[in-house]
Amino acid sequence: MPLSMDVSLPRSHDARFPACCVQLDLGTHGHTMRLHSQAIGVLTSLLMVYGKQFTVHISVCQPWAARIRNCKSFAIMDNLAVVVLDKPHVRAAFR
Repeated sequence: MPLSMDVSLPRSHDARFPACCVQLDLGTHGHTMRLHSQAIGVLTSLLMVYGKQFTVHISVCQPWAARIRNCKSFAIMDNLAVVVLDKPHVRAAFR
């Protein structure tokens, strides 16, 4: 049996997750985290056109929610550093 399976649901359908954390399998005490994504299809790879945005609420425990937020924050800071350091006048200052 595969570890994951693609399921097509209408966007109006609210996905339901178990009451335990999706990663650590701990009790969540009703704590959820909202994740946003966009639909990806055949046109995405050809035309770089994404579908409509949708939101999913997943059950997560406090430690895993903090880890997700920290990873997002690090990714944003990392991207900003690349943009700033990629400027020609900034690169010239480090030579």
